[in-house]
Amino acid sequence: MSFQGGQPPNFPFQGRDGMGKVTEGLVKRFNLTEERLKRCTNSMDDLLPLIKQADEVIYIATGPLTTLVRLIEREPNVAEHIKRLYVAAGDTEINFRADVHALRQVFASGLDITLFPNDLANRRARLSDKDILALEKIGRSSVAVNCFRQNLVSSVKASRTTDSAILHDALPALYALHPEKFQTVDRLLTDDHKGHVFESPEGRTVHVVTDVEQGLLFHSLSNAVQKCFEPGRNGGKSR
Repeated sequence: MSFQGGQPPNFPFQGRDGMGKVTEGLVKRFNLTEERLKRCTNSMDDLLPLIKQADEVIYIATGPLTTLVRLIEREPNVAEHIKRLYVAAGDTEINFRADVHALRQVFASGLDITLFPNDLANRRARLSDKDILALEKIGRSSVAVNCFRQNLVSSVKASRTTDSAILHDALPALYALHPEKFQTVDRLLTDDHKGHVFESPEGRTVHVVTDVEQGLLFHSLSNAVQKCFEPGRNGGKSR
């Protein structure tokens, strides 16, 4: 879902786009002016009817929870259509700290929340240089694979101990597709008014993902890139 609101905290790794600066090259390559981006981005006017038309929605939040809260504030009964909410905390919980008010509103909403903590992404959402090289052999000119490479470069620059690209946002999508390959526990969570989430007896129940089958991320990406370059599919060209 798109982020509508103030700029997130400025951290070298995330960059202005919140994705390790990987979109900067895409903006130049496809001449994505501010006007074109606005036309491509889902607004609340677009999202509301889509959610209300569906019986059950899995809402995947890979950025600050601002848009979701604005949707609920604008039309409270939209929450009745959201069966599950999958939330990626982001690197150093940046998605929470970017809009603490939205985090608290979501925690108080009664929505069924599944949380993907930062430490899980650091362990299981990594792509090594070897992994990216393997993906490049399948689809060398793939825009997505180029993004993984840029993510790796940004990660290494930001940390002396990191030698991999980290795809925090991939885990919620994979969970929606393959929940049986993940492990979760229910915990009582609250926040400290600064965007840091922690366990507390006074907290609310949240499904916390603790682990995922090793290799699932690379296997899934490999299959996806392979399909993009199958003969007869999209002319064998990069997507």
